[in-house]
Amino acid sequence: MKVYLAFMQALCAVLLTGMSLAGLACEDLDILDAWVREPPPNAGVAAAFMTFRNRGLAPLQITQMASASFASAAMHETVTSGDHVHMASRKVVPIAAGEKVKFEPGGLHVMLMQPNRPLIAGMTVPLEVTCETGTRRFDLVIKRD
Repeated sequence: MKVYLAFMQALCAVLLTGMSLAGLACEDLDILDAWVREPPPNAGVAAAFMTFRNRGLAPLQITQMASASFASAAMHETVTSGDHVHMASRKVVPIAAGEKVKFEPGGLHVMLMQPNRPLIAGMTVPLEVTCETGTRRFDLVIKRD
């Protein structure tokens, strides 16, 4: 019986430690220089830019974006093929341990659709970033270009 109890205690310790470490994976995600380009009045979309930094020891993946200030948010990438330029949806953006990924004009960016209020320079809007193990909330400032 003592061996069984010791085994169960050790198993629980391992599971709880693993669960707490996995739950912190998105906690290793930092956001730097986050901003939203101020759209023209009555525009139905806006674009957000930032740099994500994974300060953890394990890779992570951004799997979703959302904002209470918009009907929807999606990760896109500007793709150039010959003379043709288009936006391609990105379902996942991986970030290696200790690395940064830049969302910038002409590259990766977040499309924010149907704002629920006018967006004016100086305001902030929330952005929820989901990794494979959780969600973090960041504030983005609206800036004039």
